[in-house]
Amino acid sequence: MISETNIMTGGGGAGFAASEDDWPRILVVDDSPTMRNMIMLVLSYSGYRAFGASSGDEARALVAIDPPALLITDLNMTSGDGWELIAFCSARYPQLPILIVSGLPPGTRPEIECYARGYLTKPFGNRTLLAEVARFLPADAAISNIRRLSTTPPPAR
Repeated sequence: MISETNIMTGGGGAGFAASEDDWPRILVVDDSPTMRNMIMLVLSYSGYRAFGASSGDEARALVAIDPPALLITDLNMTSGDGWELIAFCSARYPQLPILIVSGLPPGTRPEIECYARGYLTKPFGNRTLLAEVARFLPADAAISNIRRLSTTPPPAR
């Protein structure tokens, strides 16, 4: 199921902002809802706009409609794995940065892994994830988003 999260307030409530259209969009692909949601939550709390897909097939459809600023993908998934997704994206969207997050050690499929710009072996910490994301997306974009949130009043009820 396609999901997008805007948990940006720090209090666990619904987020709000003046405009999110210019925020970096990060697609998180993992067939484990727990892992996918954890990564999306960390990214969202850090000022990024994260949305998810549960399979490579679903992710390919989303990327074809509107490519994200960064793709974070697991490798072993049902219904279209990460290997196929990386091959698809590298062929059609060569400028799209790809970060692999996997329980497999690096070097399992070097002919595909070479198209990714980063590799995190599970388990990894939040700081490690955010450091990798910051290599591809400017950290000031996330900080700017957080500042916007802190100065934007909540919607009237």
